[in-house]
Amino acid sequence: RNLTVWANGEMNNDSTYFPMIVDTLNMNGTSTLYVNLDWESADLDMPIKLHVGYFEKKLPALLAAGRKFCFVHIDCDIYESYRCCLEHLYDATVPGGVILFDEYRCPVWPGATQAVDEFFADKPEKPQACHDPGRPKKPKYYIEKAATRKAVVRRAA
Repeated sequence: RNLTVWANGEMNNDSTYFPMIVDTLNMNGTSTLYVNLDWESADLDMPIKLHVGYFEKKLPALLAAGRKFCFVHIDCDIYESYRCCLEHLYDATVPGGVILFDEYRCPVWPGATQAVDEFFADKPEKPQACHDPGRPKKPKYYIEKAATRKAVVRRAA
């Protein structure tokens, strides 16, 4: 199994910049070296594959092969990135799968909440809180994707 990680941004010429948010906003960023070292320090026996680039450019190509997910963690801070991720990854999430939202209801990132609320306005799922005992005043929110039911058509004998 591989863990797939997408990052929103582009690598610069020295191939060390790994922006986690749209890099034109001069927001947060980190290096691929840091991501790999952090993953290695977790001491998990699972390879990681980094996909660096803008969500709107990378997600369609990566999902074209029909990839499905049982767990998606969206941590991209801003409205546009949340909308893009939801528009692509919701359909790629299996029924019963979980989508976790890092910045939902975070006052610093109101666009994340707006994007999630708009996206799920016409869907059966609604964000639910999950509480971390280590951070009781800062719950995270998630949805569990509803099961889809196909109508069964029976022909009269």
